[in-house]
Amino acid sequence: MSDKTFLLLGGAGLVGLQVARAVAREIVPQRVIIASLYQREVREALSVLKKECAEVEWLGVWGDVFVRADFQHERRSDLLASKAHRDDLYDDLLGDLDAAYKRSRLVQLIQEYKPDVIVDSINTATAISYQDAYTAAVIAKQKMDALFGEIEALTRTIHQMQAPVVAPIHAGEGNEGNEGEIEREREREREREGNGGGIPAAGSEGIGDKRFAIRDTRTEGIQAAYSREQVEHLSAQVNAQLAKLAELRKPAQRAFEALLISQAVPQLVRHVVLILRAMDEVGTRLYLKIGTTGTGGMGLNIPYTHGEDKPSAKLMSKTAVGFAHTGLLFLMARTPNAPIVKEIKPAAMIGYADINMRAIQERGKPVLRYAPKTQKLNGTLVLRENADDYAERGKLEVVIVDTGENGMFAKGEFEAITAMNQMEFVTPEEIASKVVLEIRGVNTGNEVLSALDSTVLNPSYRAGTLRRAALEDLTRLENETHIPSVALGQLGPPELSKLLFEAFLLRQRYHTLERVLNQRPKKIADALYTWLKKHPQIVELIISVGLPILAPDGETLLRGPFLRIPERADTNLVKPTPEDIDAWGRKGWVDLRPENFVLWRERFEQMERAREGLRGRGSSAVTTEAYLFEEIRIGEVVAWVFNNEEEGYRIK
Repeated sequence: MSDKTFLLLGGAGLVGLQVARAVAREIVPQRVIIASLYQREVREALSVLKKECAEVEWLGVWGDVFVRADFQHERRSDLLASKAHRDDLYDDLLGDLDAAYKRSRLVQLIQEYKPDVIVDSINTATAISYQDAYTAAVIAKQKMDALFGEIEALTRTIHQMQAPVVAPIHAGEGNEGNEGEIEREREREREREGNGGGIPAAGSEGIGDKRFAIRDTRTEGIQAAYSREQVEHLSAQVNAQLAKLAELRKPAQRAFEALLISQAVPQLVRHVVLILRAMDEVGTRLYLKIGTTGTGGMGLNIPYTHGEDKPSAKLMSKTAVGFAHTGLLFLMARTPNAPIVKEIKPAAMIGYADINMRAIQERGKPVLRYAPKTQKLNGTLVLRENADDYAERGKLEVVIVDTGENGMFAKGEFEAITAMNQMEFVTPEEIASKVVLEIRGVNTGNEVLSALDSTVLNPSYRAGTLRRAALEDLTRLENETHIPSVALGQLGPPELSKLLFEAFLLRQRYHTLERVLNQRPKKIADALYTWLKKHPQIVELIISVGLPILAPDGETLLRGPFLRIPERADTNLVKPTPEDIDAWGRKGWVDLRPENFVLWRERFEQMERAREGLRGRGSSAVTTEAYLFEEIRIGEVVAWVFNNEEEGYRIK
């Protein structure tokens, strides 16, 4: 075979090592790169492989291929502990694709070695799903609830500070000690009434005014003291709440950001997009994925998990990611110029690598033996106590069967999981044999994507016949209503609607390809703009679906209340540059500038040449480059653009 370089992702693992052996033995490439997570595993694998097959050049690399190159040797827990690193992970996952492509460790690996064949035996579904978005969601909600609860409490306190402070006046308060004074004032008032006809002297106050003046003086004093006390109390409360907010903010922020970057679907989509782009760049011939069912072939009733309780949402997430990955590979296999794409999906436990006595480890740390303590179940049960409070009895050593990525099982566990009608198992050597056959082009009957190809329901002859009838009905109704049916903007991208409306304008003014080709671009631009001025209902139709019309001068815009392009979620105001206008004109504006019609003339020239080439060649001339009509049919024209400029056509 012509394949000289093989890249085995997960090549030091249980399956990857057997694939390496089979490839070296049966294909004998010039070099094989073993890529795995841990340096120790890679070195152990290379030590074995170099002895078994010295004629192959064996190379080893290690590190996490799901992150940027700078993070390849970092633990994920350490990355999540750093605000700067969380921001970097977010950018790599949800930020600019081109920038993420340049930073990706996986991309750099493919660019460096330019493999002809990639065999990917990494358990991608486990790597992604066991970041555990469920636990991250629970923690994030707890932290955010605590934060927002404190914000609400602070808001209430501030509202209290802004409200008028009124001292509580109880019954009798403010009257004690001055009732006698009030009574004496009443007596003097009666005497004045007897002397002066009941009319108070000028400048004198009525008895009611006197009474309330005395009470107001005392109340104001009480009010001032109460206000000071309340303000001091509320100020202290605000300071305490601000300190609590500062304490809660960072844990809440960390939990929320960890939740964002633990989402499985964005990680999987970006992983597939990056690897496809890298393989296309270096010319990889074949990509073969060893996938997973997530449950070892069992159903939703699976009685096993990866150590957590059942039913396990994480395990179901693993299955969901595993088959989502299959779906994306199905699309990759239908992408023009992509490598050959295959997937083998074992539906049983894979085993085994070794049987021996060894010290057990969990999450990279040794499991210790402890002497037990006795506790009565009549109070609180502490789930995790300080291990230092228990007497250690050394490391826990057990006879185990090593099943690679699936973990280590004791005899009882292995006996149960491999029993008849349980998960059972398949050997890595059997998988490696299938892999080599598929690489060599032999149909094994176990390749998943070809099975999907043979079972999906494809376009039909009946639908093709009905398409013509539907188009005729649409044309008849257009003519009856005098309302053109071009685009609604609801089938994206906006570029589709933009191209359809531009083709529509060319058809309305010139009707055929030949007549467009007989005009200069400047004349076409001016003619279409003049035509639009005479047909305001068409202008209204275009702008009402979110497409602005850029006038021939490149400075005037006819627009409606919203624009589909540019798409900006962060702001409603933009200051366009000439480069922006060019980009938006290509993406979603009806562009009437002359330079756009230079492009349209080039398209029509290619269509016309292809149409003329139909004569004498028969059906062999009907390819994606062919355009079969003299007149401008807007849908056919835009389909031609997608076929030939965007490579957006189906190959199966």
